[in-house]
Amino acid sequence: MIKRAGRAIKDINSYISPTDFYADDSEKTNINWMCFKYATYIFKNIDDSLKKKLLKVGIRDNDVIRFCIQYSNSMKKDILRMIADEPIDILRGEKIIKEIFPTIRKNLVDAIYFATAYGWDQFFRECRTTIIDCISDINGKTYLFDDPKYN
Repeated sequence: MIKRAGRAIKDINSYISPTDFYADDSEKTNINWMCFKYATYIFKNIDDSLKKKLLKVGIRDNDVIRFCIQYSNSMKKDILRMIADEPIDILRGEKIIKEIFPTIRKNLVDAIYFATAYGWDQFFRECRTTIIDCISDINGKTYLFDDPKYN
């Protein structure tokens, strides 16, 4: 159970589902699983205060959920580069946020970018073993999409 601003979210998967990251069985891969998990970490880091600010500019919860999914999927190449300890364009994430939400102010872009960066740090820290397993066969199939815990 995740605690946020005094209330509990019982199941993060009621917001972001593994099925958002594959169209058929051939796409049940380690990299897509990593994108799913990364999206959930981003979502957890977009707190109620930021959601209220986003709502004031017309960005609703469903938009935030779609953003988390779209952002994590668009970062696949960068995720692979980070895992391989290769250089990445640190401004690319900010550019993606501006593409998804073209009308928001810089302070909101920065706040969202912080949530994505912090989400990555948390994901990497808490999922180190899983990431190491994924690295060995990044495009290999994973059983995790079929785990009843996530469906």
